[in-house]
Amino acid sequence: MKKTVCVCGLGFVGLTLSVTLAKMGFDVVGVEKNADTARSLQNGQPHFHEQGLEVALRTYLARGLSIHTHIPRRAIDIFVIAVSTPLNEDLQPTLTYLIEAVQSILPHLKAGALVILRSTVPVGTTRSIVLPLLASTGIDVRVAFCPERTIEGKALEELARLPQIIGGLDTDSVRDASELFRKVTPVVIEVSSLETAEMIKLIDNSFRDYMFAFSNDLAMACSALGVDASEAIRAANTGYSRNNIPVPGPVGGICLTKDPRILGWSAGQAGYQLRISSRPIHEAYLNFIVDRCEDAVNQIGKQLADCKVCISGLAFKGNPPTDDLRNSPSLDVLQKLRARMLPSARMYGHDFVVTDQSIRSLGLIPAQLEELDGIDLLVIATNHAQYSRSDMIKVVQGLNRPAVICDMWRVWDMNLIASLDGIMYLSDSVEVAPTSAMARMSGVSA
Repeated sequence: MKKTVCVCGLGFVGLTLSVTLAKMGFDVVGVEKNADTARSLQNGQPHFHEQGLEVALRTYLARGLSIHTHIPRRAIDIFVIAVSTPLNEDLQPTLTYLIEAVQSILPHLKAGALVILRSTVPVGTTRSIVLPLLASTGIDVRVAFCPERTIEGKALEELARLPQIIGGLDTDSVRDASELFRKVTPVVIEVSSLETAEMIKLIDNSFRDYMFAFSNDLAMACSALGVDASEAIRAANTGYSRNNIPVPGPVGGICLTKDPRILGWSAGQAGYQLRISSRPIHEAYLNFIVDRCEDAVNQIGKQLADCKVCISGLAFKGNPPTDDLRNSPSLDVLQKLRARMLPSARMYGHDFVVTDQSIRSLGLIPAQLEELDGIDLLVIATNHAQYSRSDMIKVVQGLNRPAVICDMWRVWDMNLIASLDGIMYLSDSVEVAPTSAMARMSGVSA
């Protein structure tokens, strides 16, 4: 018999899972409290960019997926909680949305129903907060924590191939959750407890954030030492399987900015202070980048305060592409630059995916990369693949020479830019003076 799955929360996690489950033959009830978002989804229009999502949504709206603002009165076998768990002003996890979502399903529970948590939570949340709420009904239900682990831009692809972690309250809970996800992905990993599954989600993103933080810390050290950080890292990785060091670059997004803090908070609640902290390094790296931009602008005889600046790449990452502006390091760079500029200074924004409307909402003038006009400082803030297909010479023609290009991800050919008159090039640890084709490190003459 076809089972009915109710997914509470249709953001990145919930919507991609909903269309995937509908594809697998489940009857899926998607619940999105925001009426405007729900209406858009009912019309087959996702509220965020994700490769293949619009086609999948339009396909399965007619074949097993329905969108609602409240849980409809009907028999539901499985509930999936996929709401956000943001940080508050003190950078501590807020579980208000999670608690509201669990409370919303209580009147609809039946004996033997399966409740799956997919939201990122502090370790112990399922047992200490969710279970008492469910127990208050007196109804015997199964409970599992099955973390979402996909990357924005490839979520539908990764849902179908990444191993799914299953942590359950008991053997029945593990069995039922595993049965569901075996229809989605070929590999299911059953772990010993709810807490282990909660921890695995935090491990995944925290490790990545620590790894990127090491690279950015290394870039700042290399700048002081007169070493090209990207060159050193790439050479260190080549043919040396024990290394997998990423190139430096600004790191953000809703998961990598939040999950290391949730991990640290969880450990702190248990009386242990983590010795590694990645987020302060990323924040210091952004200050480092902005300081270097201002110094470079001064070197070409201009003042940042009244420059025309364009930031290209406003989403939190470029590869895989997304239009997600949440916790984007590009916006941190924007804020830091804006604080050093005159209120009358004109600032422009460009992105290959983010809409002009969203760019205007940031107080920026939308711009086309190959149609810039009189820009003094161009900041390339993401590693979108489209940069390699852009006409770099045409882009440079729109700059107000002498000008500065800050290429945070080395998306363009440093040597080619070095050959162009009137362009100072900056990357993670290298700068190329506009009067010389020779690279020089920060503070070291060519």
